Amino acid sequence: MNLSLVPHLAGPASPTLRQVIVGGAHRGALAGLSVFEDYNRDSAESLSPTFADVLPGRARALAAEATRRGVPSRAFEGRVEDLVRTPILPATAPVILHVDRASAIAGTLRAVRGQERAVLGYLVLRLPSGRLWGLRFVVEPGDEVTREGAELLFERIAAVSERGGADGIFGQGSDPADSLAEPVLRRSFTDHAKANLAKIVSGVEPAADPVEVCTIEGDAHPVFPHIAEAWGNPQTLGRAIVDSPSTPIRRGRDFVVAESTPAGIRFHDLRLRHDTRLAVRGAETLDLAAVEAALGRRDALVPAGRETSDGSLEALLAPLTAALSRAERITVSRSNPVRTTD
Repeated sequence: MNLSLVPHLAGPASPTLRQVIVGGAHRGALAGLSVFEDYNRDSAESLSPTFADVLPGRARALAAEATRRGVPSRAFEGRVEDLVRTPILPATAPVILHVDRASAIAGTLRAVRGQERAVLGYLVLRLPSGRLWGLRFVVEPGDEVTREGAELLFERIAAVSERGGADGIFGQGSDPADSLAEPVLRRSFTDHAKANLAKIVSGVEPAADPVEVCTIEGDAHPVFPHIAEAWGNPQTLGRAIVDSPSTPIRRGRDFVVAESTPAGIRFHDLRLRHDTRLAVRGAETLDLAAVEAALGRRDALVPAGRETSDGSLEALLAPLTAALSRAERITVSRSNPVRTTD
């Protein structure tokens, strides 16, 4: 046990309360206080969160606010990754993550490896294309397959993320539309936490898919991480998932493939149609290697500054040119990073 962590823990732990660990004590955790308020009001037992945050005073301030609202809370000034490794709290206490860095999510998922803890997590993404998404996930106790897949996904997101936190997305100078969309994503996160935390503490399987993306339109779709060494064809990736899904996909439902390679990440929107065919939105249906090869052929056949007499070749290759441009925009990489916040 790391004794240096204990003095930062404020307030006694009561055996009559069910303990919950909350990583992060900022915007996301503050918005999530209603999860505990509603549960404690409607249930015969009470949930008691311990808020962990590395910034001095932040966890204590949120714990004080939660206690003022009738939610018995404690504070831990340190990393949530460290807290889950200590015997300070029960080994089965579930974890809720409201941190603004994907690296902290990956680190916590790594820290609970082999533990019987459920982990719920929430992260806002602003993609290079300008789209605003929320990622939410729930890992059941002992589900190492889901835990490992989520850990790898967030490791890859961390590698291509800008620093800046909430200010980079919702702060001054950000897109006003993002600030207007924030309540929609927060509500989606809160609804997810309420539905799934209640199931987990009751020993029932979660109500949601392991990993989901929620949009500013209020929709939520399952996410299937795909880790590979090189980019693949979205149609092929989607078909492989539909043929052997880790969670059921009903006909007519949208889903997302999070394709991750050493070069970056791509999120592909797909729909399993009622006739079992796959619909891939936009230009992601084209194989990037084929597009590049076609553009190479175009450059060879049509030297710079020279057009075909009728423009037929350029007209034929125009969709491929557009597809390549879109592929570059939707690819998250170190030179085209994503912004994240809790």
